[in-house]
Amino acid sequence: RQQSFQGQGQSLGGSKPGIVIPISLPQPGPLGVRVEKRPNSEGTAIVNEVVPGSQAEAAGLKRGDILCFGGSNGQEEMHYDMFLELARSDQRPLEFEIRRITVSTEKPVEPSAKAKSAEVDHRRQAVIAAAEARDK
Repeated sequence: RQQSFQGQGQSLGGSKPGIVIPISLPQPGPLGVRVEKRPNSEGTAIVNEVVPGSQAEAAGLKRGDILCFGGSNGQEEMHYDMFLELARSDQRPLEFEIRRITVSTEKPVEPSAKAKSAEVDHRRQAVIAAAEARDK
């Protein structure tokens, strides 16, 4: 079930559009996702890479997704270290939410060839989405 989200977009000085998607990773062992620490003051987690054929891919995770606590409607971002601890644990299923910035353009926004960080792609998508919201 996807929910609309209007957050407190710090980098854009206003609301940032996006969707909140509940995620469940039920299988023990590798999740098939690589996360990185966002350069924000909280050091929260963002998806950098999803392994093809993994349970993370089957659950719908994508590069640039912000990991959030389940039940927070995308409002409470999960800390990078906490996610790593949960991923390494035997606790399954792992249930959380992701917040995904979406754009309504026909052509999908591809990751920048120069962008090593998923955070760069996330910010790029947020800027495009904000511009689209202004044009409406």
